[in-house]
Amino acid sequence: MSEIMTGGGLTPEQAAKVFVASGSINPELAQDTVDSIGLKLGETNLEQFPDGEFHPRYKESVRGKHVFVMQSHGRRNGLSVNDAIVEQELMIDAALRASASQITAVNPYFAYMRGDKKQEGREPIPSAYMIGKLQNAGANRIVAVDLHSGQSQGHFHGPFDPLLAHPVIISALRDVMEPGQEENYLMVSPDEGRLRVATIQAEELGIDVAFIPKKRKSGDSVTRTKTNLEEADGRDCFLVDDIIATGGTVISAVEMLKKAGAKDVYVAATHGTLPGNALENLSQSEVKQFIMTDTLPMHEAKEALGDRLKVVSMAPLIGQAIVEIVSDGSVSKLFGGLNNSY
Repeated sequence: MSEIMTGGGLTPEQAAKVFVASGSINPELAQDTVDSIGLKLGETNLEQFPDGEFHPRYKESVRGKHVFVMQSHGRRNGLSVNDAIVEQELMIDAALRASASQITAVNPYFAYMRGDKKQEGREPIPSAYMIGKLQNAGANRIVAVDLHSGQSQGHFHGPFDPLLAHPVIISALRDVMEPGQEENYLMVSPDEGRLRVATIQAEELGIDVAFIPKKRKSGDSVTRTKTNLEEADGRDCFLVDDIIATGGTVISAVEMLKKAGAKDVYVAATHGTLPGNALENLSQSEVKQFIMTDTLPMHEAKEALGDRLKVVSMAPLIGQAIVEIVSDGSVSKLFGGLNNSY
């Protein structure tokens, strides 16, 4: 299931009814997405007043069109994650008030999705709140890549299309492997919660799988409850996760794998949020290669990690999802239905 199953492009009549707008955080991905399906990026004025308030405005009519508002909830040029969220909500509101026929929020990275349940009393459920905010702003549909928890979709009362980076991650890992030498590789889940996904990935590559139990203390402090991973001895290891933030989970896992005798360790992740000194910490680790998608801007990561970072694009897959939505097709068929059970 590593190949993206494409369904072709849009007819001229369908394309004329589509308006794809980009927020401020990742316009490169939005441009690559529309290029992949032969559309043009909608012209939008993303003004910000001196006091920090946003004032988005579409430069052309969106009346009667299906507006796709693309925004990654990340940081860029002084804008925070929360800035990105507010900007997208205002763009959705603008489309609603301009008589768009349908509005789809496209979130290559959807912030706050790790907060899918209450861990303690007197705290929110951030994923429920965030999804509700998009719906209240006027979104009829949501498209998101690799949600941390699939159950979050249940908070949206309408179509919610979960996309997977699985095909592009698997393709990048297969490029690393020597044909016919599957026994020399090991797929490693950095914790028990990711084991099911790691097992699916390992089965597709035809390699063994293992996981490293962990306990999280305060902040990003991680302790490993297993002192050795014998399966890693003499093998190249693929450590795959959905998000790399500060890098604490990854670095502790890499240290254990190297101590166990692993040869090269490859780290792959869909989303690189990389706050604070994450890039400095990752650059000092014993990772052979990092593989990340472009759901968030990768300029700083590329500068810090150089040739050790391979960036794989989600644009063709997001583009095909737009095609399927506009043509009343099936987004799930792009993944052979895997996105509904990942």
